[in-house]
Amino acid sequence: MNKYLFNTSIIVILIYLLFGSCAQTGSLSGGQKDSIPPIPIKFSPQFGKTNFEAKKVSIKFNEFFDLKDIYTQFIVSPPLEEKPEIKSKGKILEIVLNGELADNTTYNFDFNDAVADFTESNVLHGFQYVCSTSDEIDSLKISGKLIDAQTHEAIDGALVFLYKTLNDTTPSKVLPNYLAKTNIEGDFSIRNIAAGSYHVFALQDMNTNLLYDQSTELIAFYETVVNPSVTMELVNDTLWRDSFIYDGGKEPIDTLKLSEIVERTYFKYLPDSLELFMFDEDDANQFVGSFSRELPGMLNFIMNRAISKDFSIIPLNVKLSENETILEWSETKDSLNYWIKNKDISSVDTLIFQVNYLEQDSLKNWVKTADTLRFSFDFEAVAEKKEELAKQENVVVSSELKFNISNIKQSFIDVNQNIRFQTSSPLATINKEYIYLYEMADSLVDKYIKKYRASGVYHNMESGGLIEASMLSQNLVNAFFKSDKMADLSVKGINFTLSKAPQFIANATNDTIQIQFDNKDVASLDTLKFIMNYKMKALIGEQPYADTLALALKRSPFEIFGNKLSFELESKDLAQRKFELKFEGKNEGFQYNLIFSPKFALDIFDNQPDSLGQAFSIRPDDYYGNLILNLANEPENLFFILSDEKDNLVREIDELEDNKLNVDLLAPGNYKIRAFADANKNKKWDTGIFLKRQQPEKVFLFSTKIVIRSAWDTEEDWDFSE
Repeated sequence: MNKYLFNTSIIVILIYLLFGSCAQTGSLSGGQKDSIPPIPIKFSPQFGKTNFEAKKVSIKFNEFFDLKDIYTQFIVSPPLEEKPEIKSKGKILEIVLNGELADNTTYNFDFNDAVADFTESNVLHGFQYVCSTSDEIDSLKISGKLIDAQTHEAIDGALVFLYKTLNDTTPSKVLPNYLAKTNIEGDFSIRNIAAGSYHVFALQDMNTNLLYDQSTELIAFYETVVNPSVTMELVNDTLWRDSFIYDGGKEPIDTLKLSEIVERTYFKYLPDSLELFMFDEDDANQFVGSFSRELPGMLNFIMNRAISKDFSIIPLNVKLSENETILEWSETKDSLNYWIKNKDISSVDTLIFQVNYLEQDSLKNWVKTADTLRFSFDFEAVAEKKEELAKQENVVVSSELKFNISNIKQSFIDVNQNIRFQTSSPLATINKEYIYLYEMADSLVDKYIKKYRASGVYHNMESGGLIEASMLSQNLVNAFFKSDKMADLSVKGINFTLSKAPQFIANATNDTIQIQFDNKDVASLDTLKFIMNYKMKALIGEQPYADTLALALKRSPFEIFGNKLSFELESKDLAQRKFELKFEGKNEGFQYNLIFSPKFALDIFDNQPDSLGQAFSIRPDDYYGNLILNLANEPENLFFILSDEKDNLVREIDELEDNKLNVDLLAPGNYKIRAFADANKNKKWDTGIFLKRQQPEKVFLFSTKIVIRSAWDTEEDWDFSE
């Protein structure tokens, strides 16, 4: 045995004994809080025992101790077929061996951070017991760091394995030759290794069996074989001596003075800086994570990972053709909205479907599997809720087809953005003729916005009864009377027939009435023509009145004085739910109004949306800032991702100009940027595949926060070799 290697084990024992002689035992009254962990003061058999034959190891500590998370913290390297039993009593810790140890093998019983004192929970970090069944201790070691391949965050509590041989099935079938656990910093150190060549593999071991046999387990591997070695290095060290200085007879001041520089010998164990990047394999197992039915005709499937080409959905208790369904995949292909256009089928209380996909068996072979899922919908509860809402005063039940504009924030839109909106269900038809976009200069807005009374509003100051009436929405009329003495209100349609009497809702002073029409044919009319009958009390008694009204939705000043713009409307998905509205000539200092009439859309369930109007302006040029990144030693095919401080995607860039990354028109704020080497130029980060020995695409993180200010160029340097 190499005597220099053996000395490392003796040093460990001396360190334990040194701390033990300094620590106080027993309970303290007053003084400083105890910050010293338990210290081992006696090993039986002794630490570093060779020709080990015992069935039990006893370790005595200088104080009472506690074992924290012992079943997850404690590991044995090399691993044993039968796990040892750990016992504690008072100040004694015992390792009881339940099986035979291998011949000519050095064992490391690693407690990691399981041992802590009983009163203050001070942890004895990295506590180990080492012995050997041969006449020497193997003392080589390797160390490194394990990080997440995408985020570069440290991986805590994962296992790093060494294998003498490593083929496709080794991690799933064979226990490793050596192992160690990573700490909170992602650092690992595998000790007491015999000389030889090893493959390095890391595993987030979900079921603690030391095998890669679950699809949810993350892995990492090192590309090349490692050969542990040790070298001796001579290092200059500085010795200091204590001295005291006096100042005019006052108390002496303790100082340190340089005594001498000595040359010391240190052992350097290699490799000592391995980097492992942990990832989740795309081709690992998949399963149905959750499923739901939020709408009668919409089923939602969420898988644990991207859905494979072998994924299929088969209805069991109903018949559906392909043209009666719409499949809407998420961008990451791990979830699916299954839309049913057939109303007879979507009205069924319980729908039963079979989901087919591939999963891996215990031997990592791909086999077909199927789940049977039941989707129920409580139609009665939904109907009761609608009835309750309809009975409430001043509550207007909105359409079941919802839509929203996602990127107009605080009535502003960025000059380099198009308007994006999304509907709650797929559209069967869309007519852009009923979408209106107007532009108007600020001066016109200021001049007319408060003074203009729109056409289509009934207005008669000479009336003895109804003074003014206007449409608040497509089927809601507001009527203002001269007094609160009107009675016997009724409505007779001219260009429509009422199948249901409207609701009349009076305000607190009883001089304003809201008339709610629930008929769909009323809601679809551009102009509502009807006769309002009522009686008003006067000096000569009640007098009947009949006002003929022709009302339209109040037109905004944008419609009358604005410039109507042309635009392009583009669907962004096959399900016809996400859309982008593009228009040219966005002008700073102008205001815009976007109006959606209910006639613009009809969904697959024959629902029309409510009307929607959205005013917005364009951000001025001096609101934005620019980013300039000067790149050095950058790899090929970089793809850059710029996000805000909440990790929302802002911009993706894959083009450089003279080793510079230029990003203009950025809103002021804090940003983060990362890049990855896009080897296959598919503009997305690809994970690794162990069977192909394919590492995940390398990710680079810019180390500092990027601050963008209005009307300012932020310039930074990024050296990829650092």
